[in-house]
Amino acid sequence: LTLKELKQIDSEIPTLREVFDSFGSSIIYDIEIKEKPFVFSNLPKLILDEIYSFHLEEKVMVSSFNPFPVRDFKRLCKTIPTAIIYDCVKSVPKILQHGQGKYIAHPDFFKPGINIARKQITKLNKPCSVWCIDSKADYDYFIRNGAKIIITNRCDEIINTL
Repeated sequence: LTLKELKQIDSEIPTLREVFDSFGSSIIYDIEIKEKPFVFSNLPKLILDEIYSFHLEEKVMVSSFNPFPVRDFKRLCKTIPTAIIYDCVKSVPKILQHGQGKYIAHPDFFKPGINIARKQITKLNKPCSVWCIDSKADYDYFIRNGAKIIITNRCDEIINTL
């Protein structure tokens, strides 16, 4: 969908520029590129331009299920960390469901879904960012086993237990 079409559905959806305007360098961003497999666009360049315009190079990570925009982003900028997201879900092509996008994108991080992460966390040879961790027990397990970043829908609950 175009931005205009999205705004017609929900006028509250912010652009990346609006998010950066609102929060600046007060938070760390995990920017997920949403592109269909084998679609090549200038989106990685547009994202990088926004990051540079707000001087947020030290506050972002760029990730995607699709390895091609991650690869393209890395070609443009080698210093901002990137990650391949993967999980065994129908929306992800089977060939990419177990992290095989790493061979295309050469990411700095792996970002498996929680179920795959349980099986792979001790075998990964790169830092791991796990999603979606929504319990203290899962948080403790993944931190203890080497996860560097935890993505959750329940920040307040996790933070309040630390």
